[in-house]
Amino acid sequence: MGVTWLLHWQPSPPPQPPGSTAPPPSSSSLLSLATYTEVAKAIESLPAARKGRWQCTCSLYRPNARDTAGAPPSQSDVAAARELFGVSFADVAGRHLLVLRQEHVVVEAESGVQTLMEKLQLYRHRVSITYEGFEYLLGDFAMRLGRAILSTNEALRGIVVEVEYLPTCSLPRARPLLLDFLALWHDVVAAQGLVGRFVPLDPAFSDYSLGDSFSLQHSALQFVLVSAHLMAARA
Repeated sequence: MGVTWLLHWQPSPPPQPPGSTAPPPSSSSLLSLATYTEVAKAIESLPAARKGRWQCTCSLYRPNARDTAGAPPSQSDVAAARELFGVSFADVAGRHLLVLRQEHVVVEAESGVQTLMEKLQLYRHRVSITYEGFEYLLGDFAMRLGRAILSTNEALRGIVVEVEYLPTCSLPRARPLLLDFLALWHDVVAAQGLVGRFVPLDPAFSDYSLGDSFSLQHSALQFVLVSAHLMAARA
């Protein structure tokens, strides 16, 4: 794989009337499928060729609360992380990534690890966000436009664009080229008249012991950080 950057859509709130004390609307309430359609038009105007569909699912797990009748927590309870994210990609069958944000850990596991955790009653599933949409090709770049759909009510929780520079997996080499591409992309979005902007993620990969050679672990971390942001914005 190449090097990817993940961007999420941040809509601009409408101007408040003078003297208004009402709180501004939440970002999620300003999302619409119409915005998604306009973003797709912006990508196709580059012009980019549609390749096919893509999908990524990010699931949040919490440790099971054990009934110990007032007894102090066991060593396993203390050791359990407060949150655990599982990430799977539809185009990479059989591979599953686990991310512990507070512990700064990203590991690859067998695809059945989620079922195993629930059977052992270590963690319980809380919520998932599925990212799905179309992939586009433009020279040395690929763009994946996706809707972020919440599992609990199938609501549109966000819009993302993943930009991939295909010729290299080296983060230092790809970074200036991705920055140039994102500058072009921001101009295209503005020309389309969309009210808002795409916010890029720039995680500190070294904090998670991830090197300069981009991998599926890097990509999983990006989706976890965006998912955590979107889940926190639930209202």
